[in-house]
Amino acid sequence: MPAQRAATPTFGRRQTAPQTLFPPSLDSAIERAPRKDVRLPATITADHLHGSMPCSVTNISASGALLRLSVDLSASNIRLPNNIRLHLTNDRCEVACRIVYQDGLKVGVCFVAPFSSTKPV
Repeated sequence: MPAQRAATPTFGRRQTAPQTLFPPSLDSAIERAPRKDVRLPATITADHLHGSMPCSVTNISASGALLRLSVDLSASNIRLPNNIRLHLTNDRCEVACRIVYQDGLKVGVCFVAPFSSTKPV
């Protein structure tokens, strides 16, 4: 019979799981979602953002996208709000997003709602 291994003592330290950005169920979905490299023209709108900001979608998955802004916001210390709407110009659709990463020209978003059409009826 193999000897059982003793548990490593924690000496009063709490053992905690690493901090993640999303709940565990969403984290695993994001890890599995395959990303597709694309070059899609788009715009960003948001409350407290005057007008729209041009950008392009550089990769996309079922759970989110990586955007490339046309203007580097880090130089002016401007940050986009946490919640934005992404409008895909050629596809005439939009989606509500939450920003999960923002650095200079790159913005990572996760989709918080399904895509909706902006085509005239």
